[in-house]
Amino acid sequence: MKTISLRKKVAAVAVASLGFGLLSAVPAKANLTTLADEPANLTVFAASSTTPVTVSGTTAVVVPVFVGASAALTATKGFTVVGTLVTKPVGATDPTIAAALTGADSGVFVAMGTNTANRSQSQVYSTTGIRTLANGTSGGTLATITGGIGSKVGEMTLTGFDKPGIYTFAITPNGAGTDVAATVTVRAGFSADSVRANRMFPTQGINTTTGWTGTGGGQATVRLTGFPATGGTYYATVSGSGTLNSVTEGDADSDLSHTPTNGVNLLGGATIVADGSTNPSAYEDLGILLGASGSATVTVVTFDASTGQSTTFASSTVTIGSADLLNVSVANTTIHKAKSNDAPSSSTDSTAIVQSAAVGTQRANILVTIKNGNNVALVDQNVSATISGPGLIAWASSGTGNGTTAGTVVKDMGDSEHEEYLVVNGSGVGGVATITFTIGTTVLGTETITFYGAVSKYTATTNIVAAANGTTSTDVVTVCATDSANIAVPDQTIYGFSGDTTVASMAESSDATETSAIAASGTSMADHVAATAIGCVGFSITALSQTTKPSVVLTFGDAATIATSTITTTATVLVGSVAATTVALTSDKTTYKPGEAVVLTLTYKDSVGRPVAHGPGTDTLAAALTSSSALGTAALFGTANSSKLGSTSQTVYAPLQGGPVTVSGKTGTGSTQTYVVLAANGIALSTTFTVTDANASILTQIDALNAKIVALNALIGKIMKKLGVR
Repeated sequence: MKTISLRKKVAAVAVASLGFGLLSAVPAKANLTTLADEPANLTVFAASSTTPVTVSGTTAVVVPVFVGASAALTATKGFTVVGTLVTKPVGATDPTIAAALTGADSGVFVAMGTNTANRSQSQVYSTTGIRTLANGTSGGTLATITGGIGSKVGEMTLTGFDKPGIYTFAITPNGAGTDVAATVTVRAGFSADSVRANRMFPTQGINTTTGWTGTGGGQATVRLTGFPATGGTYYATVSGSGTLNSVTEGDADSDLSHTPTNGVNLLGGATIVADGSTNPSAYEDLGILLGASGSATVTVVTFDASTGQSTTFASSTVTIGSADLLNVSVANTTIHKAKSNDAPSSSTDSTAIVQSAAVGTQRANILVTIKNGNNVALVDQNVSATISGPGLIAWASSGTGNGTTAGTVVKDMGDSEHEEYLVVNGSGVGGVATITFTIGTTVLGTETITFYGAVSKYTATTNIVAAANGTTSTDVVTVCATDSANIAVPDQTIYGFSGDTTVASMAESSDATETSAIAASGTSMADHVAATAIGCVGFSITALSQTTKPSVVLTFGDAATIATSTITTTATVLVGSVAATTVALTSDKTTYKPGEAVVLTLTYKDSVGRPVAHGPGTDTLAAALTSSSALGTAALFGTANSSKLGSTSQTVYAPLQGGPVTVSGKTGTGSTQTYVVLAANGIALSTTFTVTDANASILTQIDALNAKIVALNALIGKIMKKLGVR
């Protein structure tokens, strides 16, 4: 009997199938129908391959089949081996299963005794299987086929794969007893790959995804990148109003290979193979021939080797539209600024830049990103930047450099560029600079940079009444520094001096003006933070416990002493007790029109008539005030009423009906009262104002009109009398 080693058989299968098929032998037991004159306990083997390969729709998979028996076969024994389809991808048609014997293998199966005549055998081919083998006409003993892989009885040829996925076939011997079948697994239309990070984008832009617009009937190019270092196989197709008509490798490393013709795989697109040394920058350009309208979607997939399920590796949609969407879009283009050489972003752009006008240091960095009407990067544009006002500018790809031009600078972006940095420097002159960006006659946007010169003036504003109790009151005065053009100057040291240390001392003798704005916060003397703009700074003081002086004058200068300061300003700061001895309720007028705004004010003073310190805070009232008529607002004040300068105001609205209105209430009560002295607890508060009667006003106007009519009638009568008219 002629035999062939398993290794040689597997190699022969791989060559015969031209690399198209992943085959695996998975024994499975099956009880089969008993046939006449059949051997018992046959085992079928199908050659297998461990290397992932691809099967196209036009390539055959040839499966050599071997049979072994557990006992000697006699001359009266025969059997049938049948191949059947078990599973296939959804929507696929059944592949064709054909059978054949190959030349030298035709006599391999049995040697029937020593009589040559007895070796004749009937070999019948089945349309659904491999081979039917019947016994000869004369007796004799078949050679024993036991152990190992047995003898090759034929080949099962599989063709007609029309959907990518997993196909399985059973190769079954119809013998007596318990036979063992083989399962053949074919991965059609794909190979096994891992999904890795990737991107796909039209080459009209850079690092973009979807939405690029092409002209109907023209061609778009979509770029595929992000191949894994481990390599893999990728399958590109185009759906919608477009066809894939070219594939071009974009890098020079020869890390990729491709088949650019339509229909070369079961998906009807192109196969791209990335080898294991793929450069991270490797890419493939896919040419898409566009239809007249609509859109074309490019999809690239990989497949799972075990399940046959596809996974999208990348996808990009090319929308076919009007050509103007390929032009620059002001709405989609972004211009972001940042101070010095910081990285610009949307968050840094919201912060005003105030920098020194001194020459020699980069003061601002502006990033311009050009996009078209589809919000896709627009490359190869000439962008102009023009500065008006003080300052020097220059384009710098690194975002770090020195401005050199006081007028217009132009950046000619290349065919792969769509963004650039503009650096800004001072020119030695203070003022506000406006930088305008344009492409042709299209204005993309503007940015402003404020340059400040030397300080020429201080201004001081009192924020709160300080507590005359020996504690520190914060941000009592805000001092701002400006140059000769009244531009705020940040990071400038200002010195503070008390005009009467028996009233208050400076809690901080000097501080620098802020380089960024600070929001207001706090409700008491200790935690009060005044709203502080760029170029301003808050000063705190410690007022002494005394009741003879109601205020102190503070002086601020640009040197460590007042005598050596060349720039100074002053502020008068009130000092007062923390708790109020008297609380008064007033309105800003005594008479109001219906619906007119009414300003109600609570005024707090200490035992010597000074406005109380910042507070007075909680429990100043026993409850919200009440009104004899609705005042068109929510609750009137409340139990807690913060005061910065000794009073608290609230705006309400007069009733629509006329008459007197009384607002009343009581001060807070309780031994734990902090902001109203105990003697002033529970004191009644009241104010009354009058709302004019709208109807009364109309009646007055009618009376005045009647009087005018009477006078007019009398005048007419005199005229008629003179004219003799009766």
